[in-house]
Amino acid sequence: MATTGRSLTTMRLYDEKAPRIVRLDAGGAATLGRMRLLTLVLAMAWLLAAIWQPWLGVLPLFLLARNGLGATIRRRITRWLDRYEVAKP
Repeated sequence: MATTGRSLTTMRLYDEKAPRIVRLDAGGAATLGRMRLLTLVLAMAWLLAAIWQPWLGVLPLFLLARNGLGATIRRRITRWLDRYEVAKP
């Protein structure tokens, strides 16, 4: 695999096999950039909703509980990262 992309050091928050350094290709780096933008937009929407209705501020805490939606998202991110080469430190 050519190193045309960049490296990502994962955290336990979103990767079940963390910490590890994953080499992303150009497509993976682009996907990661789009996901970061989407996360930023969702966080801003959540903040605005929490200002408008404060009870909406705690709603994501229940949705992303450890054994609920958060665990499913973590598994899917780990599967996505498994497609890429793990860099040696």
